[in-house]
Amino acid sequence: MKTSIINGSEVSRFSVAIQSGTNAYRLKSTGLNPANPRTYLTASQKNQLLARQNYTCQVCSLHDEGNSTGTLQADHKIPLARGGGHSSDNWQTLCHVCNVGKRNACQDCLRDCKQCPWAFPEVHGIKIMTPLSPSDIQGIMALGIPKEGIANWLVQLAKRELKR
Repeated sequence: MKTSIINGSEVSRFSVAIQSGTNAYRLKSTGLNPANPRTYLTASQKNQLLARQNYTCQVCSLHDEGNSTGTLQADHKIPLARGGGHSSDNWQTLCHVCNVGKRNACQDCLRDCKQCPWAFPEVHGIKIMTPLSPSDIQGIMALGIPKEGIANWLVQLAKRELKR
């Protein structure tokens, strides 16, 4: 257990423990809920999940037939640390990029996971990440759209096109 002295008092901060039988480390903190025991899908279960979701990332729609590049991953919709379990309805297919994005978005998040588009894109829509070149950004800004408003402008543009 690491300790610090804060305002003259010794305060326990955290400890790091290796999980028995694994090469995984888990941060132990009084500020975190105890994690559910981590189990992994068997190869067969993972293949069934990927096939059921048509080898497609549920957030960005990247398709990788048969997971030939290995980029598709099985993800807990509601993370174990937030009370999620291992039932089949808590698993989704995400590509590596979206899984990392979801992991980063979940850190320090206090939202109800059931209201999160990363966990339930089929209910709440999806986040779209698309590359724009510097000249694309300059062209959009030349239309009077401020840089921080480009994402919303693109959403509105897509909605107008869909209404046609």
